Amino acid sequence: METEGFDPCVVPLLVDHQAGRVIADSLRICAYLDSTSREAIQLVPNAPEAIAEVMRQAGIVDRIPNTALLYGFHPDADMRPEALKSVMETVYEYKIRVLEGLIAANAGEPELVAAYRAKITKESGGLPRRRDAEFQRAARLHTRKLLEDLDRDLDGQSPYLMGSAFSLGDVVWGVNLVRVAYLGLASLWDDLPNVTRYFDALVQRPSLYEEAIEASVRSLPHSRPMDALMH
Repeated sequence: METEGFDPCVVPLLVDHQAGRVIADSLRICAYLDSTSREAIQLVPNAPEAIAEVMRQAGIVDRIPNTALLYGFHPDADMRPEALKSVMETVYEYKIRVLEGLIAANAGEPELVAAYRAKITKESGGLPRRRDAEFQRAARLHTRKLLEDLDRDLDGQSPYLMGSAFSLGDVVWGVNLVRVAYLGLASLWDDLPNVTRYFDALVQRPSLYEEAIEASVRSLPHSRPMDALMH
């Protein structure tokens, strides 16, 4: 707040000092970086129909209940690493304490305090869901349905969503599929042949391998399913 005038704890935020622009929201940040990049690969295509499809796929990924899958204790088959489960026992309480500290530290910023209080309300809402068996089963079922939709969208012949062209849609799907695999839930697409081929193609890309797979292995508790993805 003191140096930039923005609070980085509220939402993903990019401040481009050279262009004098502030970009909020992770997907918009990705699209903005792609538009200003000098790299040969263009992640957001130029054709309107192609742009619409890439953004549609990114919107589908946004509907994956990642918080429930990461934080929740599934009653039937919780495949998360034991160390991760231990952390998630108190994660909501920890986040609420941090937010309360931020409120105290920024008492003179009413808009910021209001944002933190709204965040506390959201985090508090997750507390009873953490061990809600019906909610956890529904979250996993919802994820499965999104993967079934993806399987239908893929043509089974091309490596990526837009044929041979790697796009932002593939980036967000790739990162999220690695996350789901880390949680021990790759079985959700075991019987979806197009998703299986798609995932295999994505994890062969050096950028995704380094920034999703290797980064997860380095920074998160050991997950046995990730061992099979390492090379």
